Amino acid sequence: MSFEKESYVVLTYLWTIQLIPGHEIVGVVTKMGKHVTGLSIGDRCVVEPIVSVGYRVLLLYECSHPTFSAVYVSNVIEERRIYANPGQVLDSAKNVYKIGNLTDEQAALVEPMSCVLHGIDMLKHTAGAEVLVLGAGPAGQLFCQLLKVNGAIKIVLASNKGRKMEISKQIDAANEYIEFDRDKSDSQWTDLKQRYPDGFDIVIEATGSEEVLNKAIYHVRRGGTFLMYSLYASSCTIQWPAVYVFSQEIQIATAFAQSHCFSRAIAYLESGRIRTEGIL
Repeated sequence: MSFEKESYVVLTYLWTIQLIPGHEIVGVVTKMGKHVTGLSIGDRCVVEPIVSVGYRVLLLYECSHPTFSAVYVSNVIEERRIYANPGQVLDSAKNVYKIGNLTDEQAALVEPMSCVLHGIDMLKHTAGAEVLVLGAGPAGQLFCQLLKVNGAIKIVLASNKGRKMEISKQIDAANEYIEFDRDKSDSQWTDLKQRYPDGFDIVIEATGSEEVLNKAIYHVRRGGTFLMYSLYASSCTIQWPAVYVFSQEIQIATAFAQSHCFSRAIAYLESGRIRTEGIL
């Protein structure tokens, strides 16, 4: 397969690190195929990590089944070893996005932002909603801010005490903050229910904790939506009574990774409406 006949791009990583980046690749274009348009040598870019098999011709050209499949750039495959060194990545130009004036740190959040946007897409509506976000990691912090700009009228962020919650406050992520104490969490869940007896229109579980997953459902308002966002352990099980979810008409939504959200994620970050300082 001749590179000269393919629409490929080689990016050199902007950071010197001791491993091959996976989801959050930020680099500069150092080489291009002759059919590439819209990009130039020296452009700072990010790479969309999940695409259909057919798009990633140069990385997966031996695949004989062009069905949709999640393919992560972090996968160590023989084709990459041939065409890239640990400081570079080769990919189809279709998967490469210019980042304009974004800082490298902001650009590294494009992929997480894309995943959060996909989660918000799965909610169908956010305008006028009261939302409980569980988890103050980067995903929770981005959820809070994106929900704000998408019309949610109140956002309560609940998480364990610590640096992540402090950063959340510094960037004004939510309207209200509830700090859990790991040793007193049971009583604090009770306090949360007493404080918001009717629950929330939307509850987002972004901790990955089985305990939180099974307690959070009881804070969804009747007819509300519960979004499972985390990557849970294979041993994690759901323990909700089916009759409760049914009788409360709770909508269960899930969001895995992202689906063609990179352009919107970059636009949100460029708008200046999403604060990122301290998240990385």
